[in-house]
Amino acid sequence: MTNSVISADLRFFDPPPGNRAIYRPGTGLVAHPVTIADARRLDQEPELDREGFRLAEEPSPFQDFDSRDAIIDRYCPEAERILARLTGASHAFAFDFTMRKNARDRGARVQSPALRIHADFTEGSGRDIAARLVAAAGLPATVLERRFAIVNLWRPIGDAVLEWPLAFCDARTVAPEDYILTDLMAEAGASESYSFRFNPRQRWYYFPRMSPSEIALIKVFDSATDGRARFVPHGSFADPATPEDAPPRQSIEVRILALFGA
Repeated sequence: MTNSVISADLRFFDPPPGNRAIYRPGTGLVAHPVTIADARRLDQEPELDREGFRLAEEPSPFQDFDSRDAIIDRYCPEAERILARLTGASHAFAFDFTMRKNARDRGARVQSPALRIHADFTEGSGRDIAARLVAAAGLPATVLERRFAIVNLWRPIGDAVLEWPLAFCDARTVAPEDYILTDLMAEAGASESYSFRFNPRQRWYYFPRMSPSEIALIKVFDSATDGRARFVPHGSFADPATPEDAPPRQSIEVRILALFGA
C-alpha cells in the first residue's frame, strides 16, 4: 500500500529571465521539493480534458519492443485505436515514439527518463506538426479549423514501475507566468517545447506502480481555448519509496495527433 501523499524533488528549468530560453539536457535544472498525491486515491478520477491526464487499463498483446519496425507496424496503430476510442477522435495519427530505460540499463535508440518538467509542444510547434501531418495524410488543411490535440500514450514495459515514475501537474493550477518557451537542443536535433517554473500553487499527482497493462494519457497540446487542459507539465522523479532491488524502469511513449469532427 502506498502513501496517499509523498514528498519528492521535481526538476524545473530555471533560466535567466527572458522571452525564450535554450535548454541542453542535463543543464540548468533546479530541484524543488514538491508534494505529490496518489491520483489512484482521488475521489474523482483525473480526466484528459480537465486535469490533462488520465489512467486507463489497456492490456496489450504486443511484446516485440526490441524491434523498431514492429513498433511502427503494429504497436503504433494499436495506440492510435486506443486513443481514438478513449477520446472520440475521428482520426488519430501516431507520428513519433520514444523508448526509455534508466541509466543502469540504456542502449542505442533509447533514452533515460525525462527529468525536466515540460510539455512536449508549444502553441507554435503543436500547430506546425499538426499541419505537416494533415498534409502528409492527404487531408485538407481546413480540418485544422476544427479542434485537434496531441496526446502522449505512455506505457510501462516488462515490469511495474517502481522507480522514476511520472509526475503530472493539474493543468488548472498552472499560471501563465509558469510557462517558459524553450528551444530543446538535443542529439536528435532542436525542437520547441514548454518548460515550467516552479509555483507553489501547482498541484502534482502520480500513479504509483503502473503496470504494463495500464497506460497514461498526457495532453501536450490542444487547439481548443475553451477552458479545457491544453499543455500538461510532467516529468520523472526519484520516488523515495523505491525498493533497492527495483527493476530498471522501461517505458514507451507514443505521440499521437487526434482530430475531432474531421
